[in-house]
Amino acid sequence: MHDINYNWDPNEWEEYVHRLLQDRYGFLEIDKVPAQHRDFGIDYLCKKYGIVFQCYSVQEPVTTADRAQKQESKITADIKKFCKDCSDLRNILGVEKIKHWVLVVPLHNSAQVNAHLSLQARKALSKNLQHIAPDFKLSVHDLSSFSRESRNKHIKNLSEISIPIEKVTALDVLNWHIASDKTLINNLTIKLSKKRLSSSQSGIDSYIKFFLEQQNTLDYLRDSAPQLYEIVNKTINSKLTELDFAGPYTIGDANSILREQMTSLKELLTNNVNNLDTDSANAIVFGTLSQWMMLCPLDFPPYH
Repeated sequence: MHDINYNWDPNEWEEYVHRLLQDRYGFLEIDKVPAQHRDFGIDYLCKKYGIVFQCYSVQEPVTTADRAQKQESKITADIKKFCKDCSDLRNILGVEKIKHWVLVVPLHNSAQVNAHLSLQARKALSKNLQHIAPDFKLSVHDLSSFSRESRNKHIKNLSEISIPIEKVTALDVLNWHIASDKTLINNLTIKLSKKRLSSSQSGIDSYIKFFLEQQNTLDYLRDSAPQLYEIVNKTINSKLTELDFAGPYTIGDANSILREQMTSLKELLTNNVNNLDTDSANAIVFGTLSQWMMLCPLDFPPYH
């Protein structure tokens, strides 16, 4: 199974990192170093602390090994640029020595990358360059390196958030049937019998598929974008609390009630994460309603 992470547009990742660095070091302490004219292997510079930053986002989904290999290649290429004995680069840096070069990525989960950083640091130091400090080191930082408050504050500035949804197969649904509590299937069957044309086995399996895709989506958010997971989970729990408090519907048929819940939950979700794309929002909403039907908060008349 692939490890997945938010599939960042490279330009958006660079701008997002810019905001995170400004929060960490101060708005006036981070200088942008554009690469369009001359590429020196750095995107941002903090002169106060002698640190340079290079941003990089792998196009997901990829395996851990592939992600590590791509990050290593990026490090090798950009350190080579940074280690040129160039007066233009020294003028841009504006400091006597750089102590720290940092690769900033969405996800770092391989110690192999750390070993590669150590190797590249030794090679850089062996060149005895004027702009590199004697204790020069290389690091990799990912989203977990920044404060949760800072991540949450800036995530909504992205143009669109599209969550990679791991598709559920017929075998996944069958395995869930085998392993699950039969009460959940019974609850879902009873609820769907009140909804036109939905209580067949294929109809039941469709709702289980929605539920499993929602679980995959939330697992992804929890592991790879915790700042978004918190917002989405809080939104779902808020709507669930409202549903529990109000109790079961006394009027309306199953189709109209389900449609109302779908519309209101999706509206609440997209208001709280206003740049969430339609497919991602639907995966969360459809799966959440399927889960609520299995766990009982959502029911339809007539009641017995």
